[in-house]
Amino acid sequence: MIQETAIRGLRVFVPTQGMQGDDVPIYVLWNPISIVRIDVLIPDGISIKETYNATLSKASKAGSLLSFDKFESNGYLGLVLGTTRYELAREMKEISVIVKSGTITKVHAQTLCLFRPEIEVAKNPSNIRVEMKDGRIRVLDKIGLTNTGSGTAIIGFGVQKGSRLTLSDSSGLEAFISSFWSDIETRMIQVKKKYNAYEEAIDGFLSLAKGIFKVSKKDRNRTKAILDELDNALDEDEKFREVFVSSILSAFFKYLSIITPMEAFVAFLSSIASSRILFLNPLQVLHVTNEERKVRAVLEYTDLAGNEYDKLKVEPFVICANTECEVPVYQLFEVIPHKPIIQEACLEPRP
Repeated sequence: MIQETAIRGLRVFVPTQGMQGDDVPIYVLWNPISIVRIDVLIPDGISIKETYNATLSKASKAGSLLSFDKFESNGYLGLVLGTTRYELAREMKEISVIVKSGTITKVHAQTLCLFRPEIEVAKNPSNIRVEMKDGRIRVLDKIGLTNTGSGTAIIGFGVQKGSRLTLSDSSGLEAFISSFWSDIETRMIQVKKKYNAYEEAIDGFLSLAKGIFKVSKKDRNRTKAILDELDNALDEDEKFREVFVSSILSAFFKYLSIITPMEAFVAFLSSIASSRILFLNPLQVLHVTNEERKVRAVLEYTDLAGNEYDKLKVEPFVICANTECEVPVYQLFEVIPHKPIIQEACLEPRP
């Protein structure tokens, strides 16, 4: 008699990396004719949020080891692991899945790299000079930011009390936003009449136009809930999706000509893509004159998983220009690439 050395149809998937704060899926597949027990070794700082084809309460537990041997339908086990934000920007966790069938034991050990961004103010000039020539703005000294982590950061720029300048929408952008959303609201009246089942999702979407996006947890949760509801509605009804998207695009292109040419902004987006830094309000402006004025700036940031971070410390700076002009937020910054001394342990996946 030949003794089997393998578990038929066995496949184990554990990802190699993920974002801190995001869920991590793992699964095990095997031939349903085999009777198996699956042990999962969960390291500190990781929890099991969901199970598929098995009940967590029926699993036996010994320390950080969970054992599953009862399945709704033999041949599959799915788990969703919950992560959080860790002290290190790159946290390494060892996930072990042990599958046993009779006398056969197969061990799948995988190192999971959990990453997040880590932003530093690498350059903080005390004086920022702006030159306006032939309708183009040139900022001679900029605030430098570096992302020493591997995740994408979303940064919001604000101005604190005590500053002699305020932050506002540019004249061109303000006109575009006002006209665009007014047109959208008019179009959506007809869309709601035709698709009244999605009226609540549409009204939630329109409510976003009446507020300013912020990085606070309350605002992020509200925005996520609205967009999730809208996303479900768009997935549910293809015809509604076509009408909704068509209305948005029609309004966008109708008023696009209002915006001042943004070649510099497009170039800026290209330059920051590889550094994994996005700005929440890049097109808001400071109204700068030839008089020196002090700015007390504040930088808040989050990431794509919604993690919270301490505010970045930015020293007050003085700004002036050779002539009166509007300086967009994005032109106040430059992204300084991070050059690690040793090879990074894990990198965020590239599209």
